[in-house]
Amino acid sequence: MTTAASITGVKVEYLEFPAVVTPPSSTKSYFLGGAGVRGLDIDGEFVKFTGLGVYLEEKAVESLTLKWKDKTSAELFESLDFYRDIIKGPFEKFIRGTKAHMVMKKKKPFKNSEKLSKINIFHQNTLYY
Repeated sequence: MTTAASITGVKVEYLEFPAVVTPPSSTKSYFLGGAGVRGLDIDGEFVKFTGLGVYLEEKAVESLTLKWKDKTSAELFESLDFYRDIIKGPFEKFIRGTKAHMVMKKKKPFKNSEKLSKINIFHQNTLYY
């Protein structure tokens, strides 16, 4: 069985999600349960704009193991009930969101015929939910 202590950090694209974090508003440490990126398809190109890391309290391992210990990782990946148990579980969790890109599409011309050009700004800022 995997324990929280055996989890390593993850790098998603260029965003780093450490294995263990302590949120600014807490003295508790939480382990990384998973991480990924969110984005949109813009003109046929997938633009990633946010990275998310889901962190769980240590007792999440014991709580989830009771029901899910006999399942394979593939079965867990496909199970909506597994993800519901993570969300509703009797343990603390939080999401670390990191803004990666801010993208503005070309806008329609203003009354004075000026156009806004495409802006692609890299910006990284960590938010805790």
